Amino acid sequence: MGDLSQNQSAMSVYIMGTDINGVETFPAKTTPNQDLSTADLLVQGGTQGALVVGTSAVAARVGVANFANRKALTVTPDGDIYWGYTNGVTTASGTIIYKNQQITFSVSDAVTIWLIASTNRNVRVTEGG
Repeated sequence: MGDLSQNQSAMSVYIMGTDINGVETFPAKTTPNQDLSTADLLVQGGTQGALVVGTSAVAARVGVANFANRKALTVTPDGDIYWGYTNGVTTASGTIIYKNQQITFSVSDAVTIWLIASTNRNVRVTEGG
């Protein structure tokens, strides 16, 4: 077997994936500088809503369940609130989100973020997938 030229040995390789509907997509691309990159984009839209967060922990979501195939969760409160990964979060143990600040979590629908406040706060929530 003879030696292969550089072009012959460097055949194209395709990285193929599928979206949630099984349609083949190319999740990898090259930049103008020929750097390999990937993009994890929202592809199915999302939902938005409002919550009242008080002295009992509330799940940060729109509706009764996390948005299916969620990739992003955004929380914007009208007053100071706290967040954590369990429904046992308290104002002493949670991480603060200040009034009118916005935080975006890169989380799947398998992860629930919990919110709590020292008094009732109105909170806007978006979930996207």
